[in-house]
Amino acid sequence: MVLTKKFHYETDGQLWRIVPCVRSGLMAIEVRNPAERLANFMTLDSFSGEFLCPYLEWDGIDSFEDWGIEAVYGGILCLFRYQNIATMPTHEGVWLADMRTGSLLWAQENIVFKEIDTQIHTLRVQLPNTNVLESVRLPDLLPSVAENKAVNLQMPLHYSENNPYTPLLAAFVAEKTIHTPISAFDYLEQGRYIFISYYIRNTETDKGLSNYFLAIDQESGAVLLHLLLAERLAGIGWDTFFVFNQQLFLVVNKTELICYELNL
Repeated sequence: MVLTKKFHYETDGQLWRIVPCVRSGLMAIEVRNPAERLANFMTLDSFSGEFLCPYLEWDGIDSFEDWGIEAVYGGILCLFRYQNIATMPTHEGVWLADMRTGSLLWAQENIVFKEIDTQIHTLRVQLPNTNVLESVRLPDLLPSVAENKAVNLQMPLHYSENNPYTPLLAAFVAEKTIHTPISAFDYLEQGRYIFISYYIRNTETDKGLSNYFLAIDQESGAVLLHLLLAERLAGIGWDTFFVFNQQLFLVVNKTELICYELNL
């Protein structure tokens, strides 16, 4: 058995955030230029592997400087804009966009995002300088929500130094590779697969940590994929991979998104 690559996408910035929407099978992707604090937002259809809107373009907004993803729900992308960057950055304003077309659906600049109530499909925001909450029914903005196909999202568990299972993971990785990992792992069992993200110290070059990904066939014990995700890291990260809509997604060097099809 082998892992079949579905697509390999390279960005011209850093993959800052990837937020899957379990009610639609769409993925919101934030690509950022940290030096200029500029962001770009796009949507990936996990069924087809195609980008539905390669960038957002709204009247009256020249660039997305200091913007970010707040949440996604039912095919709707929720964005915010940072305020007080130099002192204490805060989220302010809510912009809702159609993830399929990129069109702006609803916006208020001075309010603050509070939550999305998934039971009643409602966005709650706090009005400026008050404790008053306002509710926005999301299906009223995007009627196609009812047509969405729900999909599964599986995130790995993080195992740190104090976890009693960490030594077992270290021994398992050492057995399957030539590496001696440090005590930090992301681990996921999904169907017949075992997925592990781990780190090693670059002792010879003294240039931080390297992050590797390992995929194992649980039935045969065979190594299906062994890949370097990033190197010269100052510390460990989180959410180095995930499984969404029966597909494995990996971020490599913060600039590449790779998707593999899974036979679950």
